[in-house]
Amino acid sequence: MKIFIGIILFFTQTALADTYEFNASLKEELLKECKNNKKYGKLKYSVKCDLDYHHYNPDKTVKSKRRYNREKAITKGKVRISEFNVLHPGMGKTRFKDYRKVAQIINRFDVVGVTELIPLINDDRDNNQNVIDFIKETPKELAEIKKQISSLKQSIANSRRSTVTKRRELYLLERKQEKLIADLPDAHKVYRLPGYLLILEELQKLYKGSDWSLILSPQGEGSEATSSPELVGYYYRSSIVAPRVNKYCKSRKTGKSLPVACIINMDKKDMGEDKRDIISRRPFLAEFISGNFSFTLLTSHILFEEPNDEDLQRRILEKAFGVDDYTVLGTGATKEKYARFAEVKMALQFIERNLKGRGHQKDIIYMGDLNLEKDNPFWETILPEWRNSQLYIEQETSLKKQRYNSDGSESFGKSSNYDHFLFDPSETDECIDPQTNTIDGGIEDFVKGKYSGYINRMYKVRNEQDPSAFGSFFNNYDYDINQSKYNKLVNKYIEPKLNDEPIYTVGRVKYTYGTKSISFYGITEDTNASEEFAEKFKDQVLDSQMYDDTYYSYFVSLVSDHYPIYMNCSTN
Repeated sequence: MKIFIGIILFFTQTALADTYEFNASLKEELLKECKNNKKYGKLKYSVKCDLDYHHYNPDKTVKSKRRYNREKAITKGKVRISEFNVLHPGMGKTRFKDYRKVAQIINRFDVVGVTELIPLINDDRDNNQNVIDFIKETPKELAEIKKQISSLKQSIANSRRSTVTKRRELYLLERKQEKLIADLPDAHKVYRLPGYLLILEELQKLYKGSDWSLILSPQGEGSEATSSPELVGYYYRSSIVAPRVNKYCKSRKTGKSLPVACIINMDKKDMGEDKRDIISRRPFLAEFISGNFSFTLLTSHILFEEPNDEDLQRRILEKAFGVDDYTVLGTGATKEKYARFAEVKMALQFIERNLKGRGHQKDIIYMGDLNLEKDNPFWETILPEWRNSQLYIEQETSLKKQRYNSDGSESFGKSSNYDHFLFDPSETDECIDPQTNTIDGGIEDFVKGKYSGYINRMYKVRNEQDPSAFGSFFNNYDYDINQSKYNKLVNKYIEPKLNDEPIYTVGRVKYTYGTKSISFYGITEDTNASEEFAEKFKDQVLDSQMYDDTYYSYFVSLVSDHYPIYMNCSTN
């Protein structure tokens, strides 16, 4: 039996230009993942897999059966637009993410541009290919085993000599046959959904959750510091929001689906000069309508670390700013931030040149985790690249793990004003509150209020008073521990993974009878995955709560290290 070992795709190039050499293969890989999700994921909704985007739970094309209701959107009066960095759902470091809570937060909005989604990687990817191979090949293997069993039985019946060896072989073959027959119908259950679909699955379980759909970018992209390519997705409530054909995506269409979404090219045709080699993650564009408000969204996650390659550094400076030294750019464009501003500048240039300049759409909103603070003075230099555009969201949008800031003040789990909306308020006045002359929006704080109430009821094991000398001496904790609740959570989440409810995979199964043994592939415990889950859940969700330096870490592990930003826009 042929079992896929898997190739781990590391995105560690020495130049961002290498990203685009992998375009075709990355698209094919994710297209294959989409088709496998559709065939083996046992999803309760339809899926469309294409080269420009993947669409999970698309609306019906027959008008009488469409979920989208224009009158309902107008009556509602507001469409709630959000951007949310969800911190790599599906990776080992977030294996225990509370997808139900993530879905409940997303359910507060109507359309959400989500960054840091990832395709299947490492063991999960290998597991799924093994499951697929098992489903495809086991029927043929069972047919062959049946012949072998029949032949052995005949040989034993006709033999006058000792048949101990043959009887052992027969016993082992019959056990193998029983195991494969039992495992084949359950193989689909071992197929692991990627994190972006685990979020959608939980959205679907909510009240009227069948309205939720996902438009996913067709390939991952990343910087040299990224170990996995990242995806962008638009989760949208299809009764209130509907995708629309976008003229830019139509003009650059490569697939067969309706051109409602695409990754922008940033090539010579778009920019006058090919700039794909100096941007790590190009924005993902999609067009929507809600009531009378039609709008185009571009969402991206700007790189954080400055590239190490000196040739790339110079190329970024020359292509983005026309200089070869960042120190001449002006206040705010520091060594750590000039490459971030370069990516934002190119996005703004793209909008001015290809969307606003060509009259494709007047209501354009660029949003994302930009890794730049609103009060940085260099914004004044680059915002004019998209005429009349303004930057919104002033609150801190990153989640700080430490309880205290460096000056000793309470952090309240907040740091870094990195996530923003950008748009032209004179054009997109639907998103401007006329009374305040700014947006009606902000951040959705899940460390306070009802969201934190749920998470703390479920997972908090820390008592807020200082520890007793006795407890401190033995545990070295900064806080007392609620041992009873701690034990309950260990019994609920950790013990099952190590005992009666482990994580399963398709792997080697071995049976022995006397001196004979047989080895084959079937459903078996994934001991490594189960032990990793147990160890990390204990460390990152439970024990991390007991120290000042990791005071809010369990919110990061269960939800994200970013807060969603949002704004309300008129549908009238």
